[in-house]
Amino acid sequence: MRHHRDAIEPTQTTAALTRRALLMALAASGIGAAARASGAPEIETLTLVIPGSEGGGWDSFARAIGTALTGAGLVGSVTYRNLPGGGGATAIDALSDISGEARGTTLMIASTPFTVRAAQGRFGDAFGALTPVAALTGDPAAFLVPTESAVASITDLLAAFDADPLAFALGGSTAPGGLDHLAASLAMEASGRDPLALRYQPFGARGDAVAALVSGGIAALAGGLSTALPLAGTGEFRILGIAAEARSPADPDVPTLREAGIEAEFLDWTGVLAAPDLPQADFERLTSLFARLAETPDWQAARIRNRWIASDLRGEAFGALLARQQEDFSRVLGKLGFL
Repeated sequence: MRHHRDAIEPTQTTAALTRRALLMALAASGIGAAARASGAPEIETLTLVIPGSEGGGWDSFARAIGTALTGAGLVGSVTYRNLPGGGGATAIDALSDISGEARGTTLMIASTPFTVRAAQGRFGDAFGALTPVAALTGDPAAFLVPTESAVASITDLLAAFDADPLAFALGGSTAPGGLDHLAASLAMEASGRDPLALRYQPFGARGDAVAALVSGGIAALAGGLSTALPLAGTGEFRILGIAAEARSPADPDVPTLREAGIEAEFLDWTGVLAAPDLPQADFERLTSLFARLAETPDWQAARIRNRWIASDLRGEAFGALLARQQEDFSRVLGKLGFL
């Protein structure tokens, strides 16, 4: 899935060892057994509404959630409803129609492109009426240059732009108006520069973007920290910074743009939302459920396998992120001429 650009994790062999270690630790502490020994699961049957077809990124994400919840005994069973169509509108409509007790046992998988489309007005008020429950992964935008580049910081990169804006190009692997372009534009705006003045070069494949970076065709590459870390790990590339409130546990050595005085934030999240007007008791139960999901061995193994960066945004904090994103995206897309 394009927007799952999450953190570098151990290799496959190390991942297997890590998972075994987790299972042993959980067995020793009794956490895994306690969930099953506590009696009935917190939710007998959970329904996950998936805005894409079977086998896609959202579908795989949903099934990883289901495997972890049922494996830990937190949920009795999971039903998957694949409802592709309308860029997520079909799934949103289905979730919005849920009523009664089913509101507390039905969730929709969603991710950052939903806030982009909401900012474009494609969902009306329907997306904003949903109840944010939890962002399970979060990949901050990162800016990458070759190690041999004279650009050693985000400040240097902006100075290079200022020296010759027409010759300066920044690349990404999403289309104009997509996630990488938005991340770069938000950083430009936060630095006091006009995002429309930035020459953004899109590439259809990440490999093509990296090749252009190496050849000097672009000055820097925007993307997720999860894809930047493996490149930086080769020693041939340097991460200048991430657009985040704080440094990421995925690599605490990477500075934030805020440390350079650039108040830009861009988090590529994937999470779950519930129906509108969710009763408080259901809201508390679901946010607690997904806090416990993060501790399960199956979920931690899925994160390692897929190189997902964990997010602990739940409830009101997750809702606040969605509100900020929709406001930021709407403003910047307007400046770029996409609205």
